[in-house]
Amino acid sequence: MLFDSPDFRSLESDFEIISRNRSSQISIVNGKQQALTQWRLTLSPKRTGTLIIPSFNFEGDVSNALEVTVLEPVASTDPGKPIFTETTLDKTTVYVQEQVILTLRLYTLLSLNNYATSELKIPDAQVISLGENQYHKLVAGKNYTVVETRYAVFPEKSGLIQIPAVQYSGNVRTRSGTGSLWLSRNNKRVSVHSEQQELNVQGKPEELATETWLPANSLSIRDRWSSEEALTLGEPVTRTITLTGSGVTAAQFPPLSMASNEAFKVYPDQPQLENSTGEDGVTGTRMQSIALVPQKAGTYTLPSIVVHWWDTVSNQPQSAILPAKTVRVLPVPGKTLPDSGEHTETGQSTHSFDSSGEGMVVAKPNAHGTWILALAFSNGLALIAAGVFARLWWRQRRPRLAYADRDRDTAATDASLKERFEAVKDAANSNDLTGLREAVITWARLFWQDHRIHTLDHVARNLDNQEIKAIFSALDNSLYSAVPEIMAAEDLSRLVRNLETAARSPALSDSRQRERDLTTLQPLYPG
Repeated sequence: MLFDSPDFRSLESDFEIISRNRSSQISIVNGKQQALTQWRLTLSPKRTGTLIIPSFNFEGDVSNALEVTVLEPVASTDPGKPIFTETTLDKTTVYVQEQVILTLRLYTLLSLNNYATSELKIPDAQVISLGENQYHKLVAGKNYTVVETRYAVFPEKSGLIQIPAVQYSGNVRTRSGTGSLWLSRNNKRVSVHSEQQELNVQGKPEELATETWLPANSLSIRDRWSSEEALTLGEPVTRTITLTGSGVTAAQFPPLSMASNEAFKVYPDQPQLENSTGEDGVTGTRMQSIALVPQKAGTYTLPSIVVHWWDTVSNQPQSAILPAKTVRVLPVPGKTLPDSGEHTETGQSTHSFDSSGEGMVVAKPNAHGTWILALAFSNGLALIAAGVFARLWWRQRRPRLAYADRDRDTAATDASLKERFEAVKDAANSNDLTGLREAVITWARLFWQDHRIHTLDHVARNLDNQEIKAIFSALDNSLYSAVPEIMAAEDLSRLVRNLETAARSPALSDSRQRERDLTTLQPLYPG
């Protein structure tokens, strides 16, 4: 029982135990041994009023209970003292959810050990620490060490908010003795409090016309596309929209969305929220990635995106605008689209969507464009005829070499196919879903020698395998859906096995050979 101690947990409801010290002493008097153990606790009360230090039971002995009175803390703000505090607010009147900067400074001439600061908790407000800084400053001819702590405070409801005092504490080493003879050194616990502050919080302005309430010092919006080139039918492209605001947290930003329509399927990703801190307080960033899969060829205008916000510097409403963007969707190479009867001079339909992303306007052609199309059509017929005669001449001239070239190309293709399928396996083993999707499509294009394959749906139709189709659907959902599915490692392994089995099936090999025969020039007179 030498190192046992009483159970002091009953103190923790009303007191914070700053330190615990234990000392033991053994003495022998008249041949009789006596042992004395002393526990010394440094306590800091958690509230004001009359508090009870309970009695403690240890090995059958019971201590006395003590009653203490805890008064309201008095702020130490006198610059003449060896230690004092200073509290400032950059604003005393703000709107609800508007940022206010609280700065606390501790000035000390004493060397503090085991320095600590109580946690700042403000009811009905969010508090974000902006960091702590130490420097020296001359005050009344004395060189003080200054500990400066800054907070960003975001009140969450209107009315008068009390910002409570913060307690600073630490140990100061003192020495006792006379003259040049110092007998002992002791640690003395000291504590001081900052000054309480009041913050007047107003509700959002009544004259505000928009429902969105977003107070900030500044706000900007921008977007970035994964491809700046023209889009291709069926091939997904990612648009990343970024909102950045000073004096606002990322959680305060409104959601950004685009509606699906007949021209695009839209798959929003989970937004990325990030807060950074600096001299101006908090800077929030909301990054929203949206996958767009073109469904129709043509030229389309995506509507502008407008975010309304309240400028806390000029005290007036503002709008951050992402301008409307025109994108061009090209058909799949080698595939002829049916004539819709409405084209521009370049032969592409032009559409513009309204702000809801559902309506569109079609630009009609003019007579000049019709003559250009007619001339291009007649020239095209002449080129096709010349190409037919050239192909017949080439077949007659080299009948035997066509088969040899085809066999040589087949061997090279098979070697490349093996490499492509290894890439599929590597992506599946490393759980690289984006890489897996691209690897499967690249392998399928080479397997069928069909560059019109641009999506997993195209691959699934060629394979005609329901299990593979289901896994492809889950893969696209995991990449592009707002509520992504989780792809298990077993699903990815099963996909690789099914692809290997399907690729070796006689029916698939026959269809692949037919594709090769159709794309290989046959001799005019085989012999």
